[in-house]
Amino acid sequence: MFGKLSKKHIKGVFWALAILIVPSFILWGSSFSMREERTRAYAGVIFGKKITQQQYNNSLTALKHIFILNGASKKEQPDPYTINKLTWDRIILLAEAKKRNINVSDKEVVNAILKMPFFIVRGKFDNAIYKEILQATFYITERQFEEEIRQALIIEKLYREESSKVKLSPNDIADKYKEKNELLSLNYIAVNFKDFEIGEINKEEINKYYAEHSQDFKNKTRANIQYLGLAFPPNSKLSEKESLKKKIDAIAKNITDTTDLEKTAQETKLELKETGPVIVDEKYLSELNNASQIAAISLFLPLGKTTPPLEINNGYYILRVKEKIDNYMPTLEESNMAIKQMILDEKQGALALKEAQNIYDKLIKLKKEKPDFTFEQIANSLKLKVSSTELFNRETKKFEKIGPAPNLTKQAFTLSDGQIKEPLEINKCFYIFTRNKFVGIDKEKFEKEKAAFSKTAVEEAKAKSELDLLEKLRQDSRLINYVGNNPS
Repeated sequence: MFGKLSKKHIKGVFWALAILIVPSFILWGSSFSMREERTRAYAGVIFGKKITQQQYNNSLTALKHIFILNGASKKEQPDPYTINKLTWDRIILLAEAKKRNINVSDKEVVNAILKMPFFIVRGKFDNAIYKEILQATFYITERQFEEEIRQALIIEKLYREESSKVKLSPNDIADKYKEKNELLSLNYIAVNFKDFEIGEINKEEINKYYAEHSQDFKNKTRANIQYLGLAFPPNSKLSEKESLKKKIDAIAKNITDTTDLEKTAQETKLELKETGPVIVDEKYLSELNNASQIAAISLFLPLGKTTPPLEINNGYYILRVKEKIDNYMPTLEESNMAIKQMILDEKQGALALKEAQNIYDKLIKLKKEKPDFTFEQIANSLKLKVSSTELFNRETKKFEKIGPAPNLTKQAFTLSDGQIKEPLEINKCFYIFTRNKFVGIDKEKFEKEKAAFSKTAVEEAKAKSELDLLEKLRQDSRLINYVGNNPS
């Protein structure tokens, strides 16, 4: 397919176009409004303006050239759902650049092409090779290719304009160093929803809930997901987990979207399970069981797509969406179990909150009466169990015993020494917590690392500014996507 494109040329990377795709892969927005309607004339709407099918196709073609020139095989390329998103990102970014009057001259385009390694032979740009590659590999004219380069450079300028605003003072650098290197652990008391018994939820309660929350059951996704892999052995060491991952990674190399997973499971001794038809919701990502997390992940996968191996909760799995219906309105019967769980969560949550607030009030009262007592001593006097977290920094999002809890991290670093925080709900549990250990930065080490760290911190801040710009534009564009998950 690549004609005279050598391996060396492919590794050269089409840098001008690649600038488009890096931020897009790192951060997916939730602002894409997907519609099943189709139109011949228009692919969608951004910023209130219609985008023609031809505009969309041109962006899609340019995007595909990125993967080809980066040497990606067809199997290594993203699924159609992801490509659709990236295609729209490109259109949105170009629209913003136009608003800002960002332009690229013909000279800049020529200079960029002259420097591309896959058009250079014996140290010089080879016009014959250039034309041959465009005709034999991309099937486009020089004018079309040069326009793709112009647009890539425009987007590069847009990002550069945004990142150039980033300025970090010495205090900013010190704060960022603290964010990464200050460590904290917590002592906490947990009040779990499941510790409160609730009587049988009757049919009348379920019917009433369904009627009162009818809007919550519209535009759902129903899916059945297959997952092939294995759970990590109980109390397994890191080496054991890595060994299992290597085994499944090796198996995954031979799996395509058409592979018979049942046969693969039999041949490899891996477990193949199905969630069964379930109503899925993004909030299930925080659930501490595999089936719920896998169901939530299916929201982001197209029908029939087989994922690479993913570490999910306590195992390593390959996923495939076997059945999927979007914009689905579940019946009362289908929603029965989910509604029961919702009612149960509400009732248990109310009781857990009442108990947690009662415990908190007692802790605060005793703390005032006995200011010299530690959190553990006060809790022990009330016959309450105290647990502790591992040491963590401000970037920690998940805890071993608690699960995903970014809010806990955020609030933990606002605590003063000895302060007891009011109940915080995390994953169907209320936590009352206080500082356990705090490890500050080593000032001498900081001085030695400051120069290198400053450079990295500025680069990260600039990259974040680009990602923030992309996410903001995604939100502001109010994209209406007529192409859906299957761009042609």
